[in-house]
Amino acid sequence: MCFSDPSQKVIPKTYIASEPAYRINRGRNENDPSAYHLRTRASIQRHLDHSPAPTAESRKKGNKRYPKRYNDRENLFREPSLYEYPSKSWPYNQQNAKGKAYTAGANGQRVQVDPEFTRTVTDRNKNVKGVIYHPEGDRSGFVRAQEVNRGRRR
Repeated sequence: MCFSDPSQKVIPKTYIASEPAYRINRGRNENDPSAYHLRTRASIQRHLDHSPAPTAESRKKGNKRYPKRYNDRENLFREPSLYEYPSKSWPYNQQNAKGKAYTAGANGQRVQVDPEFTRTVTDRNKNVKGVIYHPEGDRSGFVRAQEVNRGRRR
């Protein structure tokens, strides 16, 4: 490429309006050494669009099936009546009473689906209130993901 030739000019990357995202302060899985990754609000919303709304069963204390009541033991939200969903595709109709979900594996055997470490918190109308995740090495506690804006390339 010749930079003195105007027909071969370099077009700089441009960014359009930023898009809301959530900063998860850990890698995408156990093998990812990244300090953090981003989940876009659009990605979260796509999963919620394919998820059932909370039901009377969802509201019951002790319910283990998703969506389920989020008890907010960590005081991350200051709202009543919140619900948690896995922040990924989830086989809602294949959960047992303990909230475990199974799908058919490649050889036809039952394989348990892992909800992984990230959850979406909503109100009863599935309006996103935030994203939470289990910190590295802590399968019981949650931390609220920071809301950030991510520029998108054109």
